Amino acid sequence: MSYTITRVELHSANYVDYVTLHEAMDSQGFRRYYDTNGYRYHLPEAEYIRWNGSAKGDLQLAETAAAQTGKAASIMVSLPSDFEQSGLRKEKLSATG
Repeated sequence: MSYTITRVELHSANYVDYVTLHEAMDSQGFRRYYDTNGYRYHLPEAEYIRWNGSAKGDLQLAETAAAQTGKAASIMVSLPSDFEQSGLRKEKLSATG
């Protein structure tokens, strides 16, 4: 299954701006976590994962989401061929989902 990793940095932003960004990104199908092997791993702040996306398409979606904050943004989207992580906060998923 393919996925993109997107990082959005808002310029001159505060906490409320990032809450707005997170909600807008979520509505575009981006998540701040991923689930695997019975655990949920939380990505670093302002980083998102989106399944079955494309770099160009997800950049456009992220630009739309960032615009909802009214702040200028730096955005980077990558389509990784391999993924490793270290130190991400994780929580055990319940047996029911």
